[in-house]
Amino acid sequence: MDKRKLIGTIIGILLFALCVTGISYAYYSWKSNETEVSLTIEDVKFEFLTDSSVNATNIGPILDYKDSNYYTEENKNKYLVYTDFIVDNQINKKYYINISLNINSIDISLINQSFKYVLLKGDDDSYDYNSPVSEGNFSNFTLGKNSIITNLEIEAKSKYLYRFVIYIDGNIYNDNNMMNGELNSNLELVSSKSKFTYVENLYNDGGVINTVNIGGNSSKPKVSLSDDTGIMLDNNGDYRYYGSNPNNYVNFNDELWRIISISEVEDENGNTEKRMKIIRSESIGQFSYDNKTSGLGTSDSDDGSNDWSDARLMMLLNPGYENPSNIYSYEGSLYWNKKSGTCYYGQNNATIDCDFTIKGLNSIAKNMINRSKFYLGGGGWGSTSGLYADDYYISERDNDVWDGHATTWLGYIGLMYPSDYGYATDLSVCTSDMFNYNTSGCYDNDWLYLGSVYQWMLAPTSNISSKVFYIHTAGYVQGYNNACFVREIRPTLYLKTNVNIVSGSGTSDNPYQLSLE
Repeated sequence: MDKRKLIGTIIGILLFALCVTGISYAYYSWKSNETEVSLTIEDVKFEFLTDSSVNATNIGPILDYKDSNYYTEENKNKYLVYTDFIVDNQINKKYYINISLNINSIDISLINQSFKYVLLKGDDDSYDYNSPVSEGNFSNFTLGKNSIITNLEIEAKSKYLYRFVIYIDGNIYNDNNMMNGELNSNLELVSSKSKFTYVENLYNDGGVINTVNIGGNSSKPKVSLSDDTGIMLDNNGDYRYYGSNPNNYVNFNDELWRIISISEVEDENGNTEKRMKIIRSESIGQFSYDNKTSGLGTSDSDDGSNDWSDARLMMLLNPGYENPSNIYSYEGSLYWNKKSGTCYYGQNNATIDCDFTIKGLNSIAKNMINRSKFYLGGGGWGSTSGLYADDYYISERDNDVWDGHATTWLGYIGLMYPSDYGYATDLSVCTSDMFNYNTSGCYDNDWLYLGSVYQWMLAPTSNISSKVFYIHTAGYVQGYNNACFVREIRPTLYLKTNVNIVSGSGTSDNPYQLSLE
């Protein structure tokens, strides 16, 4: 049977509105009764070349979307639907644009691997669209503004032609239930100087924003929550994901990681820029924070040191510690170098065999990271009673540490801060201080909580040289654990500023895909 007959008809209307945003987030939409519309923002010109209203009726399966015979006025909307547009960058620097397909409604029959899209790039000034920029199917699409098709990088003084196509793949069996399916969606372009605009725009476009007071001693105790997106604008100007399971998954190191925040961070050259902070979704194993019995920062304790700049766990995760002279015969940097060897596990230099040949960092992942400033303050006597996320944010950045211990550290991989965990809960529901996050509504609304396991955090206490803060299995935070104790490790890092989200929806099944500029 001719594969084009495998499906009858799909009756639907796809209204594509090409939206462009500048720094002010002012939108402009092409309307269905216009055949050619252009708009210029910051000397970058956006122009529709075809009718922006793309109506799909009687579409049948096709064998090859590259077949030019389909791209005729007669066959448009018969076998596929498409729209053409130009992006003309007239400025002397690169321009970044996220393309999203925002689905208003879609019949369940069309959430199918044979219902596909492709974004094609034209060759030079011709209209010969032969180069796929991004392609995929609708099997993982959901309603709302959460499905990035790709990120476009427009070179300085360059013009690009694009064609966005939706079609039914006739090379795959098409279920008859797809007949009469309907899709309504918007193709949206969002442009800005910031390469992290997507997360910020999700927050700004996420509907109702609630402002809540989270307590604590900060002079700015209010945070704003976008319930529809699970993104928070905190009282320090950082965008953070919060709630029990927000769509903040990213594919990094061929694994699932999650976005903690978009934060201003200082690099090794002293430059402060917005960068994406991510954490591994799962632990890489249980190890000691540190278990030296002598050396820098231990005060001759058998319980190890809480100075991260000298900790054995830091050396396990970061490069440059293969044979440190002051750490006995420790095989450092195993995680960074994807090697197996000996890791420290328990009091008095106890060890355990460990293997990172699979879950260590690959070369692509390492190339997306550079050294960043991590704050090593913690302070206090180990109790978080009466302290909230913003209190911890402040204490992490002060100088209240054990005498002689470092207050900051430049490196590649650290651990989450207590404030990261504190802000990750739904603060409109959780009103407790962090010592009481075992309260229902706090730990169970915090995506950084892993259940019945202990997790190390970066912050030390200041009154004892060996105590480190951690997340208790019950969900609360305290700092009474000795550094030699064995706890779960979730590597945490900042991506380079030229790492971009290029596709995905942020779910665990369809995580954001990253690309290095």
